Amino acid sequence: MSALTQIYDELRSNFTTVYVEEFPQSVDIKSKTPLILIQDVATVGTPNKDRRVKDFMSIRVHVVCSEYKACRDRAETIRLLLDGFTSTNIDQMDFEEITRVTPNDIETNQIVIDFTIIKK
Repeated sequence: MSALTQIYDELRSNFTTVYVEEFPQSVDIKSKTPLILIQDVATVGTPNKDRRVKDFMSIRVHVVCSEYKACRDRAETIRLLLDGFTSTNIDQMDFEEITRVTPNDIETNQIVIDFTIIKK
């Protein structure tokens, strides 16, 4: 099972509106219920001290909805849930930053949370 799948499963066990890589066309991004989108931004192999290579992975979690407070609260909950998360394929997961994205459409709000993962 991939690291991204394990993150999806963790989020899905806590929230119902979780998607990977892109929202389906049928999803209403102006919903009052926060929508969660997980994206694999990059994966890089880096040698460590004992000459083995561990992959570093950057992921981005988007929270989108019409209500700013609902987005912000959900983003904070996700940050707390995933910061320090470990699993069978994830050695360490660290919170990097949280950013509010100014939408072109003033009826939606978007908050982006970036994490770095060291894979096992």
